[in-house]
Parts: sequence; C-alpha cells; structure tokens
Amino acid sequence: MRRNLIFVLIFIFAGLTGESSMAQKTTQKAIQKTIKQPTRANVHYRLHTIVSGETLTSIARANNVSVAKLKAVNPVLESEFKAGMAIYIPVSSAVLPSAKNTSTKSVSGKPTVHTFLSQLVGKKDGTFHVGVFLPFSQTDKDKESAKNANFLHFYEGLVIAANEYSSAGLKLDLQVKDTKGEPAEGEAILKKKDFSGLNLIIGPVYEKEQPAFSALSVHYKIPMVSPLSASSSVMAHNPFFFQINPEKKYLIERTADFVAKYRSKNIIVLVTHQYKTGEEKLFLQRLRSKMGGKPFHVYLFGKTNSALLKILASEKGNVVAIPTQNGTEADHMIEFLAKEASRYDIELVGTQMIAKAPNITYKELHPLRFKYLAPYHIDEQDKALVSFGERFKETYHGEPNQYAYQGYDVGTFFFGAMKKYGKRFMTHAGEKRTLLQSTYLFKRLSSLGGYMNTSLYVMEYESATQVVNKGTF
Repeated sequence: MRRNLIFVLIFIFAGLTGESSMAQKTTQKAIQKTIKQPTRANVHYRLHTIVSGETLTSIARANNVSVAKLKAVNPVLESEFKAGMAIYIPVSSAVLPSAKNTSTKSVSGKPTVHTFLSQLVGKKDGTFHVGVFLPFSQTDKDKESAKNANFLHFYEGLVIAANEYSSAGLKLDLQVKDTKGEPAEGEAILKKKDFSGLNLIIGPVYEKEQPAFSALSVHYKIPMVSPLSASSSVMAHNPFFFQINPEKKYLIERTADFVAKYRSKNIIVLVTHQYKTGEEKLFLQRLRSKMGGKPFHVYLFGKTNSALLKILASEKGNVVAIPTQNGTEADHMIEFLAKEASRYDIELVGTQMIAKAPNITYKELHPLRFKYLAPYHIDEQDKALVSFGERFKETYHGEPNQYAYQGYDVGTFFFGAMKKYGKRFMTHAGEKRTLLQSTYLFKRLSSLGGYMNTSLYVMEYESATQVVNKGTF
C-alpha cells in the first residue's frame, strides 16, 4: 500500500500546476556576473563554470590572466580542478560589458548570501518550479526496505509542507524523479529533460550523486539543497549549495568551542591512542585555540587509570570531554567516570555518537550530566509537532519518523521563503528560523563555496529520565 502511494503522490503533485512551458534555457551570458571587490577599485570578478576539456592554463590564456592570479583569487584551485566547479576570473572594469547590452551586473561588497543569490533569474509565470530528486527505489537489497521507507517519509513530509503553502496561494510545480541512489541514473535523468527552468533543487541524497546536479545548479544559478547528507564534495565550489546537516568537522569544532566555555572549571580531555589523528586531533587543536593559553588536561585512557583520579579535582567542578568517535573506547571511559560520579563533581561533554551508542546506558550518562550538540531535537509535547503528526496520520495512515519531520522542515523553510519574498526568496536564506525539529541558520563556509546550516542545540541529561534542550549554541 505504502509503496504504491508514492507513485500516486508523484502523479498528483507533479500536475499541481502543470508542467511549465515557460521555462527556457538560460544563456551563458545571463548567468555570468561580476562582483566588485572593495579593496581593488578597478577589478571585478565574473563567475565561470569549468567545462570538460578545459585546463587552468587554457582558462588563464583565454581570459588574459596568469595562472598564479587565478589561484590567488580561487585558493581551492591549489588542490582541486574539475568540470562543474565555479571559479572567479578577474576582469578589468575597462572591458566589462555595458549595462545596456547585457544582463551581467556589478555588485558591491564581498560575496554574501545576498550578493550571490540576488541575481537569480526569475520565471515570468509566477510559478515556482522545484526539482525533487530522491532515491525511492534503490537496487541494493540491504538498503531497499529500511532506507527507501525513510526517503518516502521525507518526501511525504515535504508534500505536506507543499500542500500547506499551495493552499495559502503559492504556485508550486514539483517535478519528482527517482535517482535510485546511483550517479548514472541521475545523469540519465538530467539528459532526458531540460531542468534549466527550475527555481530550486532538493536532493539528491548521496554525496556521490551530487556532482551532476551541482553542475546544473552552478550553470543556471539554481539553489540546490542537500537535505540529508552531512558531507559534500561540491559545497566548496558551488555558491548556490545549501547543506542541511552540519559536517562532522563542524560538529567536532563546535563541541570544542562549547567545552572552552567552562574554562573556569577543571577541564580534562580523555583521548585514545589515536589522538594524533582524526577527530581527536581536530578537537584538541580547536580547544587549544579557544582556551587562549589557559591550561587543561589531556589524559590518555588505558587499561589502568588510577592516575586519572589524581587529575580529577575535588574542590571544584570537573568538565570531562570525550572527542573519540569510537563507541567501544567511549564506553570504557564512561563506565569508569560513572563509578566516580558520586565522589567527584563531573560533567561529561561529548558528541551525539555517545547518546546513540548501544552499549552506553542512561544510568551512566545521567549522573554525569552528559551534554552534546545536535542539529535536531524532537519535542513530543510541542504543539506544532503534534499538529504535524496528526496531519501526517490523516494523510498517510501511519506515524511520521525523523525523516518526515526533516522533509517538512525543508519544505517549510524554502517554500515559506518563496511565499514571503517571491522570486528573490534565496536572498533571505540567511535568516534564522525555528522549525519542527531543527533551527536553520545558513552560513557560508568559504569565500567561493556554498552554505551550511550552523545551528546546533545543546542537549543535556538533566535528571534521571529527562534529556533537555537547553537552546541553540
């Protein structure tokens, strides 16, 4: 029943406003732009999409600029160069086309959400065309049942949001495609139909699928939303890319920032033998930079840890951080600390991995007042979430899961911006908005790349049974 429902939904919703006959392919001239840098009065920059067959030397020669200059303007070129990347090419103001003869436009100031997205080409028919690219029918048998159901939940949540805004007067055209989770399938979809008229791309889900859709996004200035993946190979060179889930690196760094707030207490970082690499190394580097020279303890946890008792302070509070992502190692550390919780004032800080680890129990975490940062929190008493759950059950005759909430949040944020701001909706993408299970606050991570949701909740094991959301950090 549920598997058949997807095809009914796609058929009905794709025809919500009808296929757009107005969508025309945007010319390369229309999508190029220049950005004036305040520190270089006579230099502008235009966005260029690298195409297959080009080299850095050929691009430099064609634009009468040195390779060294291109690398200086685009630091990413020191380590990466491939088709689909968007790079800046310096252009003398003397050779800029006049405003009378081109739609290319000069924008003052450094690149921001507004300066990058304010020139997105609007469609004249008043309809917002949204491409939804999800892996509804993956061929991998191990993934098929559970993960396909999750993606269906995401889509169903998205549809509820779309229906709400359509009822409020927003003209939406959802063009839904099944990528099957395979890059080749996504490329085939893009070859079969002209998607240049889209106002927004939602998906695909997997990082391996993103390059082809990112090239479309960059070439036609279409905002592209990565709704589920926490990593991306295209964000660094796609200025129209929006990643919902924060990267692991960002979560580790922000956890270190959070620990640094407790500098008046006795801070101890428990590490494994892998502390010189990976997440532990990153955490320690970040914490040192945030502590401003104030010392803290780094303790290598092993089989016998009596020395750790000498580091724990009895006269003031202890904040113990566990940055490892190894669940087994973290389990041993927490088991040791839980036994000492009655003798010492200990607050434990770690990552969400600890909260999800199967061998680590609530009984161990609550006495340690465990805290972690998370991009999601589901408050089952929240009136908006309860209301959504009722609409979901009425529509689909089942209970929503976290993916359904995520789909609804994505739809509410982006469709809401369309309804409120019209065709320039993405110029307001940097606004903070609290949704069902997340708060979205997009920030740009690099000078030439896209945007990531940076809002995190502080979650704390406050009592014997409660895990409390302490607000955003």
